[in-house]
Amino acid sequence: MTDNRACPRPLPLGVSVAALGVSAVLTQLVMMRELLGAFEGNELVLGAILGNWLLLMGAGAWLGRWSDRLRQPAGVLAVLQAVLAILPVAMLLALRGLRHVLFLRGSAAGLSEITVFAFALLLPYCLTAGFLLALACGLLGRSAGSTGPARAYTLDSLGALVGGALFSFVLVRHVDHLWALYLGAALNLAAAATSAWSARRVALAATIALATAALATGAVLLDLDAWSIRLEHPRQQVLLSRQSPFGRVTVTTCGGQIDFFDAARPLFSLGERARAEELVHPAMAQRPDGRRVLVIGGGAAGLLDELVKWPVAGIDYVEIDAALVQAAWQFGVAALEDPRVRLIFDDARRYLQESPARYDVILLDVGEPSTFQANRFYTREFFALARRALSEQGVLAFRLGDYANHVSPELADMLAAAHRTLGEAFAHVRMLAFSSVVFLAGDRPLATDLAERIRQAGVRTRHLEPGILADAAAPLRQADLRRAVDRPAQINRDFNPVLYRHQMRFWISEFPLSFGLLEGVLLVVLAAYLVRLRPVGLAVFTTGLASSSLQIVLLIGFQIVHGYVYEGLGAMITLFMAGLVAGSWFGARGVPATRSVPVRASQRDEQQDRETPAQTERLTASLQAPRSRRTLIVLTLLLAALAGALPWLLGAMARPVHVGAFSGDLARPAFLALSLATGLLTGWVFPAAVRAQYESPARTGSKVYTADFVGSCLGSLLTATLLIPLLGVFAACWITAGFCGAAAALLAWRRVG
Repeated sequence: MTDNRACPRPLPLGVSVAALGVSAVLTQLVMMRELLGAFEGNELVLGAILGNWLLLMGAGAWLGRWSDRLRQPAGVLAVLQAVLAILPVAMLLALRGLRHVLFLRGSAAGLSEITVFAFALLLPYCLTAGFLLALACGLLGRSAGSTGPARAYTLDSLGALVGGALFSFVLVRHVDHLWALYLGAALNLAAAATSAWSARRVALAATIALATAALATGAVLLDLDAWSIRLEHPRQQVLLSRQSPFGRVTVTTCGGQIDFFDAARPLFSLGERARAEELVHPAMAQRPDGRRVLVIGGGAAGLLDELVKWPVAGIDYVEIDAALVQAAWQFGVAALEDPRVRLIFDDARRYLQESPARYDVILLDVGEPSTFQANRFYTREFFALARRALSEQGVLAFRLGDYANHVSPELADMLAAAHRTLGEAFAHVRMLAFSSVVFLAGDRPLATDLAERIRQAGVRTRHLEPGILADAAAPLRQADLRRAVDRPAQINRDFNPVLYRHQMRFWISEFPLSFGLLEGVLLVVLAAYLVRLRPVGLAVFTTGLASSSLQIVLLIGFQIVHGYVYEGLGAMITLFMAGLVAGSWFGARGVPATRSVPVRASQRDEQQDRETPAQTERLTASLQAPRSRRTLIVLTLLLAALAGALPWLLGAMARPVHVGAFSGDLARPAFLALSLATGLLTGWVFPAAVRAQYESPARTGSKVYTADFVGSCLGSLLTATLLIPLLGVFAACWITAGFCGAAAALLAWRRVG
């Protein structure tokens, strides 16, 4: 039997749950950033990582349904929370050390391999954290009765709110990832020691205190961050590693060559000019007398060094990550000191939307459209912005794909979509087949005598000889490109990312998906779980799916409308967490606690003789179940309405508001309000579901947490990797609304089992 006398008091227990929420969100954010940097991640990789996290948290919560059988739950809570403090540090070191042991250095990994690796890496932490949440529901239930699971959820969400805001606005700018994990570890160890002391486990509390002291000593004396980064770059000398909100810039040297990385992902090497020459000089040869040039990305990777060879009056270089430019300046990108170069640290789309400047040439080098964030620079909406920023004879230039003397079917789809989309904004479009396909676009005819124009300008090149220019425009290559772009193609739009879809197909063709034992077992277990879900559990599952789907849509929409503004995205996530806290708190207050439900006097004595406290709680909860089920139906329908209206709202937010004498942009506060509303509705679901199917604090908390995590897992996977790439943002919203509406109808039709 459980030792009721050795349970922590409510306050230390609540602190433990909140500390668990803080450390969990810190660990999630750090590991997602590190995994994306290690595997050159796109949304498919992000979906696999986040899906693994949520699925394993759900599995841990499912295991927690048996936590009420523990004889010494307080001791188990303290021990597991202390273990949980150490695991994130070990996970980070393992990731940095094993990336180049398990995967060939310099090669990309496929989605299947990344999924298995992330599953194994996250398994110990997520199972433990999920189990602890269910255990906390049971322990809080001893003092709060049937409201224990809702209180645990509120405290966990409050901790996640604090941790998310702390990381987004403070830690990511001032400390490296390892020290962020140290902070989470310190909170968990302090909470575990306090909980053990409160439960009169003096020896255990002293042991945890000693472990805390040892961790603090090791963190101060051992520079594990520098050591692990050296593991991440074997056989290289690490010259610099600098954290920023957008990644971790690392500079290494080997054999005299200086290389730049985003974590472990290669960015560029100093002195490599071929790709820069292929983009800069054909564009500048179109307008050799151009005076002003805009460079979007890639300036530090050689574009500026080539561009300053031309007699331009001014060069505006827009780069979102100041840390990258600072590192490039520190290690000798001389063009950054040219007086004609003006640095602008901003999102390029936002800059074009707000700047009245006009340019003769715009050079775009933001990488392939392999993410939603990058795809924003290849859409009809962006090309319209670029056209507005160009002078009457201005030219836009960018490159796409890898060309190896022929056009593959996947590359042909990309070229056709890009060509048709460009044609919506520009009268003339030309392509050149270098190592990648360079697009040139303008409203005036484009020159073909590029070699002669470059010679007349007195520009010297290392790689771009007249013969290479002639080959790029050779009739056979041009015919190959023309066959590609003559095929039917859709227009790439902000809310219908066609190019991203083609890029994902190309990426998957390079790394075919494999279906192994792990995937098969997970699919069978997931199918069995969904089949056994009762209506209340299905409602929680659906709201979890909807909330994760809507958050992804809102984050993408915010980037499309406002650009990649880190503070804005952080504020949206923070407000979603705040909505979870407020929703769960209001929902828990909506119905009186178990102890306050009246019982007729004639029944009281008989109940005291025959019923245990647990039976009384179940009886009281059963009286509340019909009202709670109605609340769940209303909340699910409200989420359906929000998802169904979101396409219209996104379209409205993309346009400035003009009302009478007022003219302004209400999109930013509208996005924040929608994030808050999504969190509020989602948070309210948890306490309503607990009351609608109450059994015991631990078992009920386990069931509701599991359904929420599994639904969120599928929502993030389906939305990021399937619905938006294949069908677009609006269709993803409507499908989500359909799921919610179906769940509400089923809940209204069937009785709670």
